[in-house]
Amino acid sequence: MSLAPAFGLSDRFRTLFCVLVCVLVVRGPFSATALAADTSDEDLARMVTRLQELRAELSQQQSRQGAYSENLLTTLNSLSEALLSAGAWQEALEAVEQQIQIIRINDGLYSDAQISLILQQLDIMASQSDWESMFERLNHLDWLFQRTIDTPPEERLVAMKQARDWIRLLLLRGPRAQEAQYLLRLRDLEQSAVDIARESDLGSQVLTAMLYDLAQAELYIALGIVSTTDTSQQLINQQRGITSPLRPNQAIRSVSDLEAVYGARTSTMIERSHRSAMASHYQLITELGKTQEIDAESAPEPAAMLKVYLGDSMLMRQQYELSLGSSIARARGSSNIGNAGRYYNEAWQLFLSAGYTGEQLNTLFACPTLLPLDNFSSQIESGTSACVRQDNGTLLLSDVVVTRYGIPGLRYDNLPDSSLISTPDGVSATLQFGIGMNGQPERIQIVSSEPEDTSAR
Repeated sequence: MSLAPAFGLSDRFRTLFCVLVCVLVVRGPFSATALAADTSDEDLARMVTRLQELRAELSQQQSRQGAYSENLLTTLNSLSEALLSAGAWQEALEAVEQQIQIIRINDGLYSDAQISLILQQLDIMASQSDWESMFERLNHLDWLFQRTIDTPPEERLVAMKQARDWIRLLLLRGPRAQEAQYLLRLRDLEQSAVDIARESDLGSQVLTAMLYDLAQAELYIALGIVSTTDTSQQLINQQRGITSPLRPNQAIRSVSDLEAVYGARTSTMIERSHRSAMASHYQLITELGKTQEIDAESAPEPAAMLKVYLGDSMLMRQQYELSLGSSIARARGSSNIGNAGRYYNEAWQLFLSAGYTGEQLNTLFACPTLLPLDNFSSQIESGTSACVRQDNGTLLLSDVVVTRYGIPGLRYDNLPDSSLISTPDGVSATLQFGIGMNGQPERIQIVSSEPEDTSAR
């Protein structure tokens, strides 16, 4: 995990070595929402009666009109909702699938009416932890997005962002072996959203949001490339268009494993792929400035914020680059802020031009920030995070959700808002560490953990 100041080159940050306390919550399994334990016998009886009535009504309609009559849609919809309320996931999934088939037969394979039903299927599959079927549905949804050209662009973008949130859930809970495919699908989805925003002329603000989401997807791929899991090898193969040299069940766990797979020039292949993905991220951030027509003279604050984001991109690239003269794996990054400092210095001067004082800037940027930032902002107040300074001088950061062996910097927020999957369980730990000038945490100590063996994991 990379914790870095969003801005760090004021006089205060040149001399201050912050001691921070950060609570990390590791998400555990999502479980299906069960019927409430206090459901009364009377409520249960009504639910059973309702299900019996709907099943009987559907059976009668099918016998008279056939299994694919459009007149069945209303009854099937009511039945699926009742089944979901009763926790009958599989039968509800079948009812939704029948609705999709009816729409395809009557309205065509590309009908946009099936999109909301597919999203409902994803909800049900997540409640069953059926990650493989979820990914298949998401792939089909992406195929459908490319063909529903008659749907208003605003509606297509909303549906795409819902699909994006389900991919985030897969990155959190899906099998690690599929992580690279999830990341690549996320990038393809974000690229499609950018294309729609450009073609439809929805305004610079919409395009800016789409471009930043795409930049995030590129960044996650770049960070996945320098990870020590199979995800790295799969992403490199995709970037370079090569066939996997791995034997079945062969895993990359060490430098020797990497060299055995790719040979003596392993570092060259990894670094080129990483730099290529990070260059895409940097270029997309640069394009944001052109999209919003940010001018340093007429709008110094937005221009300063753009410099901050460019500095963040450079900082993150440097912190995962292989250090010269070092071996692969852990010896990455540098102990200084490097070329990112130039962007931060330029941003500092632009903020002063916008009317901020040095004291105000020190206050606004006092809290370290988990990079990458959630959203692109052209205003300083909305682009910084909050923290609480305690009496002993430490800064208390808000909870950060992480997973073991997860992609660095990947935020597990913006997950689907679903009533069918419960609040994730997990373990938590309070960590104390310092932040160096390169933005990385140092001297990490575990203050407390729950359960007690969390630190061992």
